[in-house]
Amino acid sequence: MIKTKNAILYFLSSVIIIVFVVLPVLQNFLVKYQEVKIKRQELRQEEKHIEDLKKAESELEKYLASLEMIDKAISDDPAIASLVYFIERSCQNSGMFLEDVKSFTVEESEIFPGLKETTLEFSVSGNYNDFKRLLNSMENSVKVIKTEKFSIRKSEDEKKQALSFDVIIKTYSY
Repeated sequence: MIKTKNAILYFLSSVIIIVFVVLPVLQNFLVKYQEVKIKRQELRQEEKHIEDLKKAESELEKYLASLEMIDKAISDDPAIASLVYFIERSCQNSGMFLEDVKSFTVEESEIFPGLKETTLEFSVSGNYNDFKRLLNSMENSVKVIKTEKFSIRKSEDEKKQALSFDVIIKTYSY
């Protein structure tokens, strides 16, 4: 009888130990195991993301020269002085005479968010072929320059055969 009582006591104590000690430890182990699986999956996704970023970086390096040209074309500063200097140089190179810089505005671009539009109005004089050369030099420059409007008028001095041109251009900056 004592052996039976001891056997039942051992059995019940084993069940209690299993229920109150082993099962919680096992349950905790399974929870931690699932957490480790999730973390491994997240780590694999992060590694794949880093790999994709490295591929994208190597792809962008192919376009580095083009990106540098864009940086040159759209400056950080809408410096009117440098724009007027550029126009003056272009006039000299094309045989035109810069008569007057009339007005300018700098405002946020409605078409290109994040960019500023600089509008500059100026007058030049010379012959028509020189004016075409001036427009061509502005069009082929590194800067992004858009000719908005121009008008041609006969020079007020009748002795001169030159024409006067009123020009409005637009350029962009960050």
